[in-house]
Amino acid sequence: MPGQATNVVDRDVLKVSTATKGPCTLSAKKLKAGTYSLVATYGGSTNFEGSTSAKEALTVAE
Repeated sequence: MPGQATNVVDRDVLKVSTATKGPCTLSAKKLKAGTYSLVATYGGSTNFEGSTSAKEALTVAE
């Protein structure tokens, strides 16, 4: 059974997706230029434990 992955940028949910096979991806096309804090969370599934990444800096250029 797939789990849910959530990408949070500066405390705003940017994308929620269902992890079925392979990694979930994130596009920063809608973000304005600047530096943001990014945290990814995987809610887990029947086969895999959930986890949360460390906070990472995300820099968007023009």
